[in-house]
Amino acid sequence: MGDVGRWPSTQATLIGKICDWRDDTAWKQFVDLYAPLLYRLCRRRQLQDSDAADVVQIVLARVGRAVDQFDRQRGRFRAWLITITSREIYRWRQQRQIRSGEVVQESMEFLQAAMEADWTAEMQVQVFDTALERVREQCDPEAWETFQLVWLESKSPQQVAVELGKNIQWVYRLRRKVLDRLRQEVELLTADALVAAGA
Repeated sequence: MGDVGRWPSTQATLIGKICDWRDDTAWKQFVDLYAPLLYRLCRRRQLQDSDAADVVQIVLARVGRAVDQFDRQRGRFRAWLITITSREIYRWRQQRQIRSGEVVQESMEFLQAAMEADWTAEMQVQVFDTALERVREQCDPEAWETFQLVWLESKSPQQVAVELGKNIQWVYRLRRKVLDRLRQEVELLTADALVAAGA
């Protein structure tokens, strides 16, 4: 596994970094964290898979065009992002209503409040999923396999040691290293989420 010391100490400036549309690394981190979250929020509002994916792309494009004008003094990034997403979902539903004759029951205000309520649960899932994926990318295959067997598949360290032909202490050490790395990633992503939430 890579050297922990080369990891950034905080993600708190991610929102500021994406103001520079040329910062590909910041945009990739932003999209990796927020696109799946926005997609799940859209699906919770009963958008079909392809519609949810389209809305997410539109929202990300709008954020890209306007993020440099976002004023932290006037509100939270999360609230701004929810407003943009709610408007796009509402617009999408209005268009579907025109095409199909389906009646849209939720008002814009109700939709926005529902998304605000869903945000925390969905963000927790997304932070963990993103942290897990980042750690997997940083691990060598043997370390990840060990962690997956012990922690994700709930096999006993003894069973994994026998299965992999390793010493039990080796399994414990590797599991601890990966868990420490996972905790660091969760903390980094949570710090970014708190900045976005205005905490």
